[in-house]
Amino acid sequence: MKTKSIFLILFVAISMTSCYTSSYLPQIKDVGTSPFGSEIELIYRSDEYLIGELIAVNDSDIIVLNNTNNSCITIPKKQIIDYGIRFAQPKHYGIFIPTLTLASISHGFVAIITLPINLITTIVVAVSSERAYTIDHRKISYEQLKMYARFPQGIPVGLGLDLIKK
Repeated sequence: MKTKSIFLILFVAISMTSCYTSSYLPQIKDVGTSPFGSEIELIYRSDEYLIGELIAVNDSDIIVLNNTNNSCITIPKKQIIDYGIRFAQPKHYGIFIPTLTLASISHGFVAIITLPINLITTIVVAVSSERAYTIDHRKISYEQLKMYARFPQGIPVGLGLDLIKK
């Protein structure tokens, strides 16, 4: 009974740890043709955190469509402390964690060895796959960041930020 409880708790905990990604991010095969910008996570003004779609990057600012209120925010580059982008939907391998863990039980006494190996391996694969299509600020400059924006050449003349929506 105690073993069943441990596996049930483990299964529920692992199932609830799946990561959420924005629906506007394309699958990896559609990256070059998506009409949307990449998802950007920003830390600015020492303690403010923002997640949204990267709309444009100009000489002094970054424009982001905020995920929470669907409005554009202009942030001066001087105030940005850290940023990272996600340019495609990650592959989710989290379902294999409980599956391979439960499969190890069928190994009998050898499960003492295979269960931890399967558990560690599938957790490492699941966690690393979630970060597969991300780039942090150490690997991309502001100039390169433009390529991942909805408007890589800047906001078109005559288009107000209030008109940009998801």
